[in-house]
Amino acid sequence: MNPIDQRLEIMTDRARKAVLPDDTRSPVGFATRVLSRVRREPNSASIWLKFSLASLPVAATAMIACLFCFGIDLPRDVDQLANSFIQVPLLP
Repeated sequence: MNPIDQRLEIMTDRARKAVLPDDTRSPVGFATRVLSRVRREPNSASIWLKFSLASLPVAATAMIACLFCFGIDLPRDVDQLANSFIQVPLLP
């Protein structure tokens, strides 16, 4: 057996047999402080809403630029429009 493998086995055995100290409990009042901070913060969903609404003009501009660059002839009929988007090759 490789000496490095032997050392690794010795270390893993020692880690398995190690006794953990009992100070793993959270400090007094920790859960209360965490809950009060969560309630004090604004809703995280509203943050995603702000980001999505802010990125909407950028996405619309990028879409219009792609339509003009690639010169796709847009049909007036909704079914033909959907088919034209489906049939456009995505890879060169």
